[in-house]
Amino acid sequence: MNSQRFAGVLAEDPNSCYAAVLQRVSNSSTGVDKLQSNAFATTVVKTKIIFLYRMGVYADPNTPDRLLARLKETVAALYAVNK
Repeated sequence: MNSQRFAGVLAEDPNSCYAAVLQRVSNSSTGVDKLQSNAFATTVVKTKIIFLYRMGVYADPNTPDRLLARLKETVAALYAVNK
């Protein structure tokens, strides 16, 4: 309950390192537990360390890959506006 586990490094590229955490969360108002997948990127933009996160309900084993794809799009957009 309300626990989390490091799921590992998902990918690396010249700009970022991508990893994931699985987190079990409980909604006290509904009493429903959910497994949430949190993907995050660690990157450096103009000498600043930036952490970007994408979160979603864990639906199936492909959930981290879907979050990773969206996260990579976000990192690319961040770099595009900070050239």
